Amino acid sequence: MTSYTKKAIENSFLKLLNEYPLSRITVKMIVEDCHINRNSFYYHFQDIPSLLEEVTIEYANQVLDAIPNDRTLGESIETVLTFVVSNKKALLHIWKSIKREIFEENLMRVCEYIINRYMTSLFSEIPLDQEELWLINNFLKCEIFGQITDWLNQNMSFDIVEHIRKLCHFFEGTFRIAIENHIKTKNTSLIASDFQL
Repeated sequence: MTSYTKKAIENSFLKLLNEYPLSRITVKMIVEDCHINRNSFYYHFQDIPSLLEEVTIEYANQVLDAIPNDRTLGESIETVLTFVVSNKKALLHIWKSIKREIFEENLMRVCEYIINRYMTSLFSEIPLDQEELWLINNFLKCEIFGQITDWLNQNMSFDIVEHIRKLCHFFEGTFRIAIENHIKTKNTSLIASDFQL
């Protein structure tokens, strides 16, 4: 019964968040929507910010669980964006609130997970040192994060799924080619320095 009540609170909160800005949602609105008393709310959550944090973390975990292992980078990002688009208004209300840092943290966590998986599968046979790997991981993670936050800053005024699909198509194979060229150049430099000795 306890988990049922907790889930009902979270569902009511998401429903209200799709209708109202975060700053306008009250505990009274939530308990009235899910037909429980205030004590039941406070048994599960300290306040609305703690409810927001838990819902955001759970939502991010659901997104991560939904990404199949055998997907390409583009397909993995599309899986994430499908979740994002399904609660557009709620996410926009969180983004425009003073509590958006919890959303940012979890969005970055999801972006990092996708890129780490992509890098592991793509470059398992290519020798990169840890610094090079970190640089590429960090660039790609921040690029995806930036594309999504730019979409939010533009009030979701364009189709983010199609936008990312086109970007992935444009850059498909680019990083692998660039890294292979980098390794060839690095190896050539090493050989040349050996001859100079």
